[in-house]
Amino acid sequence: MKVLFISNVFESVATFRLPIIRELKKRGMHVSCLAGRVSLSFADPRVVLNSENVTVHEMELAPASLSPLIAFREMVQIGREIRRSDPDIIFTHTIKPNVLGVLASHWLTGRKNRRIFSTINGLGFTFLQRGLRSGLQRFLVSLLYGFSLRYAERVFFFNQSDLKLFVDHGIVRKERAGYLPGSGVDTASYPLLAVEPSACRFLFIGRLIREKGIFEFVEAARVIRSKYPQCSFEIVGGIYPSPTSVTQAQLDIWRSEEGLYFAGPVSSIHPYLKRSTFVVLPSYREGLSQSLLEAMSSGRGIVTTRVPGCEELVVEGVNGFLCEPKSSYSLGEAMERAALDFERAGEMGLVSRRIASEKFSYQAMLSSLFEQVKL
Repeated sequence: MKVLFISNVFESVATFRLPIIRELKKRGMHVSCLAGRVSLSFADPRVVLNSENVTVHEMELAPASLSPLIAFREMVQIGREIRRSDPDIIFTHTIKPNVLGVLASHWLTGRKNRRIFSTINGLGFTFLQRGLRSGLQRFLVSLLYGFSLRYAERVFFFNQSDLKLFVDHGIVRKERAGYLPGSGVDTASYPLLAVEPSACRFLFIGRLIREKGIFEFVEAARVIRSKYPQCSFEIVGGIYPSPTSVTQAQLDIWRSEEGLYFAGPVSSIHPYLKRSTFVVLPSYREGLSQSLLEAMSSGRGIVTTRVPGCEELVVEGVNGFLCEPKSSYSLGEAMERAALDFERAGEMGLVSRRIASEKFSYQAMLSSLFEQVKL
């Protein structure tokens, strides 16, 4: 049996789909991957996939383009590759593959009995922005999702809020919608780390875009440091090609401020997790935050927002603290509660580790997925 993964970039498959790929190969299936060339990773993700005996096929894909002409050309390209490889099962994720990949398989390959499984990792930039242009884009994307996903055997969501939204708006039929506990976290690769009791260190991990709450984090850090100068604040992540990204000029200003440390993009997050006390993600919305899952597996308390994809991971005052989104004041209050209670950080981290292991591990994700796809 042949399986094809379709994604916007190889990096997302090499980073988040390897547990599924390995399980499929254990079951004797041939796995291939079709994705765009653009990647932000340190190592070439195609090399990683090749090392797992995954056949790699490249395509030209413009993930942010809404041009109908470009989309049609991309769909034809995907259809050509599907006809050539003739997979029995297709897994798609991210917006364009979920729309164009499903339609290409159904319309352009002459085969209607292929099993297709799509994943909505999160609602993304289009659903988070406000204004007329963003509203029109949301309407268009919702329309395309509804049109294409009817051909998918099952559509997976990483949180119940996204699932409910798609079902309530008639985009996906309820009987075809399924929940997965994110991409899963490898608890062996992110072992429990002891918390240093000497100081309170806050760590932000994420792309430096507005939707991740980076501006709120910097504002809250200034306030906390003025009250508790022993606290430190580290930021791991880089500028991203997005209209809401931090500019280089803004980043240079922040770098000049005492107490704020910018590591930039890093090849390994482990050293930064090791010296942190709490991991902070003031995101506006997530599918299910992978960076928080990795922090939890490593035994870190969490400070995050009351939004889908984040709030499910925290029990207030038990393994972390919650705040309101888009509010540096609310975030500052939550970080202050953490700073005043940082001697309990190790205890909170143990709870985080238990939650990650029991509910969001690779094993939990794979068990849920294969039970639903019935392979």
